[in-house]
Amino acid sequence: MSHSVVLTDIFGDRVSVLPSSLYVRCSRFTCSGEVLIGYDIHARKDNVYSDDVTLKTPLLHSAEEALDYIDVLLSNASVQQEPGGDSSAG
Repeated sequence: MSHSVVLTDIFGDRVSVLPSSLYVRCSRFTCSGEVLIGYDIHARKDNVYSDDVTLKTPLLHSAEEALDYIDVLLSNASVQQEPGGDSSAG
């Protein structure tokens, strides 16, 4: 099982998420008569199965760009170690 990672959500808060839960959400909306497509990166918190968070990212222009940015997020993420994971039981 993979360790959770600590990332920054859209509000600037640090959240612990499961790396395998990261995905790209595409939203279609209309602004002043123009149809726009927005891409966001979401993840599931590691301790709440139903709680989904939007991660802080630069402006993303395509799904491919968002997937590339997921690699950047994960490569720069701090790993959340399980409590007592480094100690050996006696």
